[in-house]
Amino acid sequence: MRSLLFVPGHVQRFFDKSLLTEAHAVIFDLEDAVPSDKRTLARENLVEAVSRDRGSKKLVVRINPSDSDDFAKDLEALKKGRIDFIMPTKVVDDEELVKIWDATEIPQIPLIETAKGLRNIDAISSHEFVVALALGAEDLMDDLQIRARGYQRMLNHVKLEMALACRASDKRCIDTPFLGLDDLEGYASSCRDSYGIGFDGRLCIHPSQIEFTNRYYYPSLEEQSFAMEINQKLAEAADSGYSVIRWKGELVGPPMIKRAKSILKAMKND
Repeated sequence: MRSLLFVPGHVQRFFDKSLLTEAHAVIFDLEDAVPSDKRTLARENLVEAVSRDRGSKKLVVRINPSDSDDFAKDLEALKKGRIDFIMPTKVVDDEELVKIWDATEIPQIPLIETAKGLRNIDAISSHEFVVALALGAEDLMDDLQIRARGYQRMLNHVKLEMALACRASDKRCIDTPFLGLDDLEGYASSCRDSYGIGFDGRLCIHPSQIEFTNRYYYPSLEEQSFAMEINQKLAEAADSGYSVIRWKGELVGPPMIKRAKSILKAMKND
């Protein structure tokens, strides 16, 4: 999953439209995008949504925090049909994730959007039922009490820390929403930078972001060419009985070969 599109759960037509997009997953939101007096309606809409034919599109449900009045009601609604992933919010430690798993047995994509959650990121990402981590930068920066002047510095630090944690635990890493809906050039640049440090996809808040997300969280043409050339050289070396290969005047060692295989795997799994 590279593109995960948020839709507010209380507006059913938005979910219907999301199924027609190229998003790899739809996040049916029961939390922030839904006014508190509409959350019962959102849960009712979820019952109808899970019965829909989604094809290969994944359904993620963002639930309310574990200390909220809506939490238990959200968990009950999750039992009404096929849901691919739960997105717990305002996560502070892995204990609440274990409780959600015990109650639902649905894989999770926790949102890292609290200081405590960031501090406990290794424990959070260690569980098998956690398939990915997603960054909620705005809530996290608010919880960290970051001022405007230090926002970008802290965001860069957080992204690097998340990318490292996800790689160490072999989990996918999903970047925070980009709020500038009219700045598609800036969004494309942000996606390229994010992919470059190890993020695998993005939380999208508008359908216009899906195309860029799918394009830039994918090996570039240069990377694809590199991987296919290395793979060809490996085949030629095997046929010739050599144990090493040469590419563009350089001897290719295990790290470069591993990188090429990783790119080929990403292309195959698209």
